[in-house]
Amino acid sequence: MLVQPAVGVPDAEQYETLEQMHRLAGSTGGTYSLTPVLLYDQTGIRNRWLEHLAWLNGNLACAHSISLADAENWLSDLKAKG
Repeated sequence: MLVQPAVGVPDAEQYETLEQMHRLAGSTGGTYSLTPVLLYDQTGIRNRWLEHLAWLNGNLACAHSISLADAENWLSDLKAKG
């Protein structure tokens, strides 16, 4: 799984960079079964931007963002799936 920490609010350039890293890994024989993830600290991020990140997660297939607040549940779900 490809996880990249985001400093500050995840933005389009970070999504693009992560997708390029994922594509490059695939072209050199690496395989990832899950969508790449931008891990970010939601502290101090305005609700409107959090809504936008949720929209991106629902509309982009190349990468998803996950807040630190949601990371524990996300990791537990991954572990349960095996």
